[in-house]
This record gives sequence, structure tokens and C-alpha cells, in this order.
Amino acid sequence: MKKLCMQKRNFAATILSAAGGVLLFLGICMCLLPRWNTFALGLIMGGIGSLVLLVMAPVWRGMENTTPIRLNARTVGLTLMGVTGAMGLGACMVMAWIPWMLATIISAAM
Repeated sequence: MKKLCMQKRNFAATILSAAGGVLLFLGICMCLLPRWNTFALGLIMGGIGSLVLLVMAPVWRGMENTTPIRLNARTVGLTLMGVTGAMGLGACMVMAWIPWMLATIISAAM
């Protein structure tokens, strides 16, 4: 019977992605909640989380012995389009639809 164990590259990717994700999403929450009054600190924490996630990709690809990602105009453009679309539209929908949905639920309950 073959013994299953986690390889070093998978463990490193798991730790880096978990740490980067927690920092990024905690920073986003800090920015979106005005009661906390921690917008600037949220930007810093979200930036650190983004940096950890960006560093994770080349580190993991190096451990996998694969070729590095070639940056060209198409790759950068598609990445920027995806990030701005997800963050911009997602933030707008959260801020615009949650109060509307709460009002609908409360009025329907009455």
C-alpha cells in the first residue's frame, strides 16, 4: 500500500495561499466597514495580502520546475481586466444590493 504524504511544494503553496487570502480579505473587510474606522490600515493589509499571493505564483512554479509565466501585453491586460471587473463590480453590487435586499426582507416580514 502506497503511503500518501503532502509534498513540500504543495505544503508551501497551501500555507502561502492561506496566509495571503486571510490578509487580503481581512483588509477588504476593514476597508468596507466604516464603523471600524480602519480604512488606511485595511489598504495596507490588503496590499500585503495581494503581495503574498503574487509572490506565491512564481515560488510555486519554481518548486514545480515549470517555465515562468511570460508577461506580455495580453496577459497583463487580461489580468487587469479580471481584477478590476471582479473587485469593482463585486464591491458595487455588495454595497448597492445588500441594503436593498434587507429593506425588501424587512418589509416582506411586516
